[in-house]
This record gives sequence, C-alpha cells and structure tokens, in this order.
Amino acid sequence: MVILHPPSVVILPVLDDGRVVLIRQFRHAIKRTIYEIPAGTREPNEPALACAKRELMEETGYSASRWKRICEFYPAPGISTERMDLFVARGLKKLKKRIPMDKDERITVHPAPVHRALQLVRQNKIMDAKSIIGILWGLDRVKWK
Repeated sequence: MVILHPPSVVILPVLDDGRVVLIRQFRHAIKRTIYEIPAGTREPNEPALACAKRELMEETGYSASRWKRICEFYPAPGISTERMDLFVARGLKKLKKRIPMDKDERITVHPAPVHRALQLVRQNKIMDAKSIIGILWGLDRVKWK
C-alpha cells in the first residue's frame, strides 16, 4: 500500500533571542500530545513558501520577515509520496490577532532555548522525524564530513 500525499512544509521558527518556537500538538494516530515544530500540507498549486508562511501564522501566532529554505526530504518514502520542504523562519513578530487553527488541531506554543530543544531530541521527547530533522539540520547541528 502506498499513501498518496501532497507536498508539505516544516518550519523551524527562531526568535530574535535565539529560542526556537516549539509546539505541542495532539496526534490522533498515536493518541498522544507531542512536541514538534510547525508543519502543514500544501494546498493544490500553493508554493512551498506561501504554505510555510500560512502554517507558521496558524500554528504559532507568529509571522516572519526572513525565510531560508534548507532542504527537501521524504519523511516516510517506504509508504508515502509526501515530500517536505524545510524552512528556517527568522525575524518573528507576534500577530495582533491569532489566525484560527483547523478544527481538529489542539496546539500550544512553547518557545525554548536551543539547548532545551536539543535536549528534547536527545531524551526522545521530540519523536517525529520532521521535527528532529528540522531542529538538527535547521540549527546546523549535523556534523558534516
């Protein structure tokens, strides 16, 4: 079985003081609330950056003035066609009015120092691949040879 899935985005939001914006979200498939970084599925014909900007605002209540596309990857190529674009968002500003989330989303925002985000990865408290990739690669913590 192959899951046909549209492209999506994942965003590593970084505040001016260096903290990263994590979210906690209930995931029905695993019946748990987990730490993640914001992400979402692109609408038909929606450019990746436009989707990233929309998802950042919807899931965190922030907008960003600076964007950098880091990479693209397949989070589960053995079962899904989904391809994700990773962006780092900087120059964050809190929105005056929060954009409504999707009806099935229960999300809380948790800014964290970089050392705490990395600790959550090491402690297996950030467990989803997109967030692990986003934090490690987005913060340039991967040691390339």
